[in-house]
Amino acid sequence: MTARQAECIVGLLYAVLSAGTIRLTGDGQGLAAVWPANAVLLAALLDRRPDGWGRLLAVGYLANVATGLAMRGVGPAPFLDGLCHVAEAWIAARLLRPVLNGEDVLVAPSVVGRFILVCGLVAPALSGLGGAAVASLVSGRDPRVAFGSWVTGNGLGLLVFTPFLFALLRGDYRRCLTGKDWSRRAEALGLQGLVAATACGVFCVAERSLLFVLFGPAMLATFRVGRLGTKAAVAVIAVIGTVATLRGQGPIAAVTPDPHEQATLLHAFLAVLLLTCLPVAAALTAQGRNLRSLSRSAEALRAQRAELARLAATDGLTGVLNRTAFRETALAAM
Repeated sequence: MTARQAECIVGLLYAVLSAGTIRLTGDGQGLAAVWPANAVLLAALLDRRPDGWGRLLAVGYLANVATGLAMRGVGPAPFLDGLCHVAEAWIAARLLRPVLNGEDVLVAPSVVGRFILVCGLVAPALSGLGGAAVASLVSGRDPRVAFGSWVTGNGLGLLVFTPFLFALLRGDYRRCLTGKDWSRRAEALGLQGLVAATACGVFCVAERSLLFVLFGPAMLATFRVGRLGTKAAVAVIAVIGTVATLRGQGPIAAVTPDPHEQATLLHAFLAVLLLTCLPVAAALTAQGRNLRSLSRSAEALRAQRAELARLAATDGLTGVLNRTAFRETALAAM
């Protein structure tokens, strides 16, 4: 697709996710419990050269302001809040771009560590200073509570959804499915269906706390599908768990009726799930890259050995068999 088409898609996704998040997890005036919209902007920034970031940042800002005006009413808050959200995506992209260099965020354990640090703490904390100030001035909220809600909600949104959206925008899922036969495609889709069914059972049906059950399908998708399976599985669990918890269902909602405590517990669970699955996916990816590199090296060595054997058996000027090779060939024939 062209750059203009990509910008339109990013703006549309940002607006849809912002509106849906405010409707589901926000109270209309305060900060949302989880904010995945910035992950769309960050994924698009990481997939483009820095000289093309200006238009994407402008599209994200306009989408944020339009959604804020439509969902929260006219006022200065959407304009100021949009600047903080765009600044968060820009900070994360500037810190992650040098280590990614066009590669995936799960390319190596060291990159995963930097991704968790930048998206889970540094970028949300820096942008949260402005977000907390805006919430305090406009809505009269306690700045410390607003800052904590900003860091946890925005950080969780970046950590959970950026890897999935980055792979989606790059076309990794399309290439993965088209490069597999029908049985492997069915397995990949079936595993994601298993993750979704398990998450629905844990958060919507089970009467006991069975959160530990979710680690099994998530790790199975990691080992069978790879890093793409990990990204999709974590995103599916996060969406189902967030919606169910905010509706008062599931083991987290049963622990406490306080929405802030529920959000904190949900953040803690998803953080543990991420810290468990993402390093494993990165290690498997690095192992696969090493195996492919060794395979290419072995193939090159075999080709080199064949060439050396040919040079040792033929005359360099005429290309026919030399004396030693002729005698060995004649003896073998006799």
